[in-house]
Amino acid sequence: MSETGRVLKPANENPWYVLMTLYGEQEGEEIDEALHEKNRAAWNAWACQSLSVEEQVSAAASVEVALTEVQDWNQQREEIVSRHRTATEARNGAEHYTGLPLIDEQMELSGISFSHIVCCKKFVFPVVSQFKLASFERDAWFDNAMFGDAPTFSGAKFNGHARFDSAKFVGGASFHLAIFDRDSRFSSSQFFGGAIFKSTLFREMAMFDGVMFSGHTSFDLAEFVNKTVFHHAIFVTDVRFISVVFDGDAEFRITTFAGKANFGSTKFNREARFDEAKFQSELTFSKAVFGGLSYFAATKFGVVGVALRATFNDCRFLQSCSFGASEFLSSYPEFSGAVLHDKTTFTAKSQFWPQGKHLDPDQAKATCAAIRHNLGKQGLPEEEHFFFRREMGFAAQIGGWWQRLPYRVFGAISDFGYSIQRPALWLFGLWLGVAMINHVVLQWAASRQGLDYHAVQAFGLSFANQFPVFGLQGRWFSVKFLGDLNPWLKALGGVQTVVSLPLLFFFALGLRTRFRMR
Repeated sequence: MSETGRVLKPANENPWYVLMTLYGEQEGEEIDEALHEKNRAAWNAWACQSLSVEEQVSAAASVEVALTEVQDWNQQREEIVSRHRTATEARNGAEHYTGLPLIDEQMELSGISFSHIVCCKKFVFPVVSQFKLASFERDAWFDNAMFGDAPTFSGAKFNGHARFDSAKFVGGASFHLAIFDRDSRFSSSQFFGGAIFKSTLFREMAMFDGVMFSGHTSFDLAEFVNKTVFHHAIFVTDVRFISVVFDGDAEFRITTFAGKANFGSTKFNREARFDEAKFQSELTFSKAVFGGLSYFAATKFGVVGVALRATFNDCRFLQSCSFGASEFLSSYPEFSGAVLHDKTTFTAKSQFWPQGKHLDPDQAKATCAAIRHNLGKQGLPEEEHFFFRREMGFAAQIGGWWQRLPYRVFGAISDFGYSIQRPALWLFGLWLGVAMINHVVLQWAASRQGLDYHAVQAFGLSFANQFPVFGLQGRWFSVKFLGDLNPWLKALGGVQTVVSLPLLFFFALGLRTRFRMR
């Protein structure tokens, strides 16, 4: 029984399965290649009987078998018909025989439970192939199989389509070098073992929406000519899309990658969408090419507090890319050698970027510099300065203490040129602190000499020393008063003047940054 509550039929009750295993089922743990070749030759002779000579030549070349194998129907017809009846009756009883399937009907294998290894390597499927809700309890091999076109028969309006919707692959599933000439659908299917689609060709739409891949999955070197959909798919373990070519739109929206995901050297020639996807382990798009628009909006990268890399090194974004509202939870993305399009967008808010001691300051600094440079070219000063502040923050973690000190002072005093409040508070504290010292010393001197003294003098002297540009010393204090000052107060005033200059600079820099005074 399937997980949906539907009772699955034994494979041997299905006439197409009997035809697939005309000379016997795969009984052992390994494939009996000699047995498989006999089954394949009988199947391909039957499957290609209505193809034209040109189509037979193309089919034989596609699945890499001898041309005689797909042109052998007339020689094998009687034996295939006889064996099919004998095998069906032996497995199910004479009353279950319904005749050899007609080639102008779709191949209906839906709701079937395959208890043996299914070996369809180099099989030709010329008409609609229905494997919906099927359960493959052992390994399923479709290597070099061809789900291809055939003449339009009355019973096959959509020739060559492959349907594996809601199928369950308990063992491994391999479609290595398979060819899907028409639409292929694996919607809501489940791969509990490994799933291999290496070097597979999808000429029409490929649907993997809602699929769960629980084992190691590989689409390396696959080619998707038309639209590809992985909406809501779940990759429980590692998945590889190395050197894949997406000639149509590639949609991975709301897809979860729980294991490592490798899209290295992949070409997205049309639109690529990873909106709201979750990459919960390491990710690489190194040397990938995004030829069309690309979207990583509201995508989550990594896990909080864990050092997981998101690598876009040497990528080329030939059109605009959106990382808007994307959350980088583990690390800053790596863009070493990457070519970012001038319209690449990032969200300049702290909650979308990682924090913690696990971050690599050198890598994070380089990333912030690359993003800052890109946003600067777009004329986005606020966003540019957001990443400048982070760039400086990571610079403050690199090198010896004497190399880190200037950055840390810069950050502490002015938030790297962004804050108005910080330098203002430092200026106020400097003025007040020196004024209090002036007050204590001047009050002590006045009491000893019996002179009149008011606290305003101490605070005014501190203000005049801190802002000498206004020339207030000469207006507020006589030459004699200044000349008679305690030498230590004179020295303190000089230090105050020197220290106030960079504080004033940082205050002005904050105003300039905040109000765009350029």
